[in-house]
Amino acid sequence: MKIFADDRISHEAGAVNPDCPHCQMQTPMTPVSRPDFAAIKACKPAVTGLTFLCLKCHNPVLVRYSVIEIGETEIQLGISAPPALRSDDPINLSYLPAAVKKPYVDALGCYQHELLQPFSIMCKQTMQAIIKDLGDGGKMRVFNHMEELRNIFDIEPRTFDTISDTLFDNKHSLVSKPVFGRTEAAVLLEAIKDLLYQLYVREARLQRAIGMRRFFAEPAASKSELASVSALHKPV
Repeated sequence: MKIFADDRISHEAGAVNPDCPHCQMQTPMTPVSRPDFAAIKACKPAVTGLTFLCLKCHNPVLVRYSVIEIGETEIQLGISAPPALRSDDPINLSYLPAAVKKPYVDALGCYQHELLQPFSIMCKQTMQAIIKDLGDGGKMRVFNHMEELRNIFDIEPRTFDTISDTLFDNKHSLVSKPVFGRTEAAVLLEAIKDLLYQLYVREARLQRAIGMRRFFAEPAASKSELASVSALHKPV
């Protein structure tokens, strides 16, 4: 890949053909945003990136490139890594109990580095921590929510069965289960995020909002109560 002084780019045919992290298809890409030649020459970064459009699902894909050589009229780039899986729109971790937060953060780290099998294991530990935190009826509550998401996401039966076995089957080792793919991982990530939001974030925000509504809805203190309050005076 080369970037010229007039910001044109050139690359070998078929060189930009990575797996799209959105549709999980290997498809040709067309560039829609590129780094500025003058900026790279001035800053001399070790890594830069180009944004491409997936011609299959029409979503943007960021591809990282290492800066190999900076010349007077052209810059030579080389692909440094495939498009990384992203855990977009992270939830506010401050709402989560510590026992739930720890495995969930570890799961996000695994997903970010495309460690899909460890990701599935950490998701299972997150689910177990959620069920334990919810107490009696927790497992049924979680399972019902997953069934609801199954309909909302329109998940294929095979994908849902793989995810369900990973999260709820305690009789068999995860090692003996089907290998987790990018599709299963992407669906599971969104399912876990929605589950945590509904169980912890949404509930906490609603409780806080209702508390504020009640505070402002209470009648003002009576005159007698106000009269018993001593005025504050600024120190001389």
